[in-house]
Amino acid sequence: MHFKGKYIRTSTKQRDEKAADVVAQQWYFQKQTEIASGEIGSAKHAFGKLAEEALSNYKKILVDRGVRSQKTYDGIEGILNSRVKDYFKKMPVQSIDNTAWHKYKEDMIAKYPQIKRGTLHQYKNAIRVVLNYAYKLGYLKQLPVFKDEYASKKNVSSRPWFNSAEYSKLHSNILAHANRLEKKNKAQYANAM
Repeated sequence: MHFKGKYIRTSTKQRDEKAADVVAQQWYFQKQTEIASGEIGSAKHAFGKLAEEALSNYKKILVDRGVRSQKTYDGIEGILNSRVKDYFKKMPVQSIDNTAWHKYKEDMIAKYPQIKRGTLHQYKNAIRVVLNYAYKLGYLKQLPVFKDEYASKKNVSSRPWFNSAEYSKLHSNILAHANRLEKKNKAQYANAM
């Protein structure tokens, strides 16, 4: 079948013509349903194209207004450009789901065996920025949920309580911060105190 300048093909894997007809019809109706629900996307909804728009939108809506920091934006941009965008570049955003996430994660672990859990989490967040933008534009009917399984907890033991020297240092630093604010803004000083 032909959809938005692209041929979608499959084999019925049947030798009998009538059986092939039945399989082909079912496949065709399934593809029509996927098109109607947005599961099959066009090339203009490719991840690579939307990534640039999503970054620009993120900067304009969140960073320039002070909701998110420039440092956060730089991190997302760096991660998207380093290892994420090239991998998903031609993939329609509609086909990026939990399965695609796990395939990507496995490929990254195979390529970089020492990769940390936190780095993978950053990759996931960078992908989510693009998918959230696609959802906002209506290209996705539903945002995918990326589910990860972890064998053990991140923090096996919690941090012990402050000892008296650490508590004194914390207290004096908080007081110094509040005193610096007193000269600038009385309301902030009162909140700090």
